[in-house]
Amino acid sequence: MWVTKGKSAISFSMLTGLLRHAAPRNDNENNSSLLQQHHLPAMPAAHHDTEEMIARFTLRIDSGEASAELHYRRAVEYRIVLQPAKAEADLHAALEYDANYTPAHRELAQLLTKRGETKLAIQAARHAILASRNLNERAGAMILLARLLATSGQPGAALRSCRDAF
Repeated sequence: MWVTKGKSAISFSMLTGLLRHAAPRNDNENNSSLLQQHHLPAMPAAHHDTEEMIARFTLRIDSGEASAELHYRRAVEYRIVLQPAKAEADLHAALEYDANYTPAHRELAQLLTKRGETKLAIQAARHAILASRNLNERAGAMILLARLLATSGQPGAALRSCRDAF
């Protein structure tokens, strides 16, 4: 299947590949700076004790330091240990602290996608775009939306979102 726009044409599989490789991910590239901001050890995700990190985030949240970022970070750890209900609860808590916390909207979109709730995932990605505070956040959210649209059988909309992100 080919998607065309003016003189440009791209196959659906090429679009999917582009989106898979171009989309920012919630991985180790941001972990060090985020953890250092909260006086936590900067360790690669593959080498830290996830349960210990959950305990640290919980202690800080329970001690009155709760914030959107702490709930978001704990949600990511819960996702790693395959506890999606707890991850989702923390993402909603993060958004209660800051309704414009883009990383929480993006993570929620990915969680909803894994649960098979594509329409809600697309809605969360659109919230991430609206909540974006800078061009990098906006581009990342638009690429996420493009990936979701492409996998939901909307390649034209995916291509537009991808194009608009750049």
